[in-house]
Amino acid sequence: MECEECKIHYGSENHHCVFKSQSKIMINMDINKKKVCTVCHKGDLGPHKNRKKDLEYKLEVQDKLKNMLPKDYYTLEGLQKSLKLKDSQLKYIIKNLQPTNKGYETESVIRYMMGGRTYEL
Repeated sequence: MECEECKIHYGSENHHCVFKSQSKIMINMDINKKKVCTVCHKGDLGPHKNRKKDLEYKLEVQDKLKNMLPKDYYTLEGLQKSLKLKDSQLKYIIKNLQPTNKGYETESVIRYMMGGRTYEL
């Protein structure tokens, strides 16, 4: 598989855009992984050494979450279906979130999944 970044080299490494230390729930989610070559992953312009590239990748994940959750509020079932979560993943997310009378607020869910914050350029 070609590198998702340079499209030249073979992409043999999975980069986790939101690090495990930031959000354990995101570690196994496909939307959080980018298949990149070693140069694009760990080189000077890669996300581990380049803050701008790291932010770019995080914004991509955040946008994917926003696209997956277009409504303002979700029920448990709605979250699970929209995010394609296993029961254990759903329980992990909601144990730290408080529902409103309308359901779980999308912005809070995304912020939690992104490691407790949202990102902007």
